[in-house]
Amino acid sequence: ECGSTLENDQCGVCGGDGLSCLQGMIDATECGGTLYVPEGDYDESITINKCMSLIGAENRARPKVMRGTDIDLNERDHCDCYDVTLDGIDFFAGDALSALSVSFPMGLLTITNSIVDGSGANGFSGSDIDGLFVTGSTFQSSNTAVSITGGSVANHHINESSFIYNNNNIFVSPECEGTLDATNNWWGSVDGPGESVEGNVDTGSWYTDENMNDTVTQDCNGDWGGTALLDECGVCGGDGIADGECDCDGNVD
Repeated sequence: ECGSTLENDQCGVCGGDGLSCLQGMIDATECGGTLYVPEGDYDESITINKCMSLIGAENRARPKVMRGTDIDLNERDHCDCYDVTLDGIDFFAGDALSALSVSFPMGLLTITNSIVDGSGANGFSGSDIDGLFVTGSTFQSSNTAVSITGGSVANHHINESSFIYNNNNIFVSPECEGTLDATNNWWGSVDGPGESVEGNVDTGSWYTDENMNDTVTQDCNGDWGGTALLDECGVCGGDGIADGECDCDGNVD
């Protein structure tokens, strides 16, 4: 038991200052502030309940949240901003339904240089996000890597990122408005996303190598990664002109 004049802080430490766990650090950060998260494995489930930025330690091992992270701005203590930035942090689902989730409408969510690992559950899930901007990140080991179930995805952009070892890569509900931009990503295969994307998602051009050096192009049919070519007569996928046959205008040589 904790001492008679002491109480357990939110980290469960008797007489502690509440800063020995990541949730305590988040709670102590002012609305709109920036928390520079020390490296380490945080064996806890956390809730981001205010607009803020969480930044991983530079030039060191990235911090890892091991049991799920939820962004819930429903109770934000008179905080009038709605944006969250996550940079250089690895999110794991553990025993949660998703590694990273949004459970209340929010403004802009920016995710850079991070890993979202569903550990067999889902990676990222949410709805009613005004803007989603993901770059330089990896979605891995998830049932569904990215699941958007409501609101508009017209201002959702996932680019320069990797999708690997997922059962399904992206799901956008038919209830959503707009088209999610998922161009210029590595899908774990030179053939691109294949059938792993469902809903209104523009996968456009994709990278053909995990180092993300080369991208596919459109063929004359407009198919990304297609092989159809224009023949001498300008016909896409045509047979061209056989020797001794008519030219493109029907004239015999």
